[in-house]
Amino acid sequence: MRMGIIILAVVLILLPAFNISAAGKDNKLTPPDPLKAHVGIKEAHAAALNGEAEILCKTGQYLEAIKVLNKALDADPNYAAAYYNRGWAHFQTKQYYESIEDFDRAIGLEPKYLFAYDIPDWAYFKLKQYTRAIEGYDKAIELNPKNASYYRYRGSYYSRLKQDTKAIPDFDKAIELNPTQGGTYAWRGLAKIRIGRTDQGCADLKKACDLGECGMLEGALEKGFCQDPPVVK
Repeated sequence: MRMGIIILAVVLILLPAFNISAAGKDNKLTPPDPLKAHVGIKEAHAAALNGEAEILCKTGQYLEAIKVLNKALDADPNYAAAYYNRGWAHFQTKQYYESIEDFDRAIGLEPKYLFAYDIPDWAYFKLKQYTRAIEGYDKAIELNPKNASYYRYRGSYYSRLKQDTKAIPDFDKAIELNPTQGGTYAWRGLAKIRIGRTDQGCADLKKACDLGECGMLEGALEKGFCQDPPVVK
């Protein structure tokens, strides 16, 4: 049964390579997605195994997915998506160093594969390697400077390193790009309080609470940093 699924997947993967585009005067082969489409038999087999692993990941069978992805990468050692999926499975099973290694391989093969920058930084967070996480978000921001979450996460790592003067500009940019994310105001408020801009920091914490993120404000109230908590409706 499994062999039948793999053979069917190979056929479906190979077919797009023969699709002819009608655009323009000269018919041309449709260019494949570098992360999904493969032409050779071994590569197609690897893609089919990768698809099987994605299903296993979606059902929480991460250890089984890793075994399948090992076979996929034996068949095609240059398959970025398989490294990405194995990195995700390693992360989910708390194999953080292995996860980082896989995402690094995915990025090495496809440097613009943005999703591969996010999760290794979560792994660095678990390992408390905040400087390495910042380096990952530096690259992610270079590739996608309009993503508010990248600035927020990088700012949070600066803040964890007590580098609040570096964190605040990142939070400012994140808020500029997405002014409805309460957590960003909370992080900026905490950073401002720590560098002595208490009134501004408390205003940010109250704004965060208005947006549904009240945890940091409650802590600041308990410690006497802020006064007059807002009424949350």
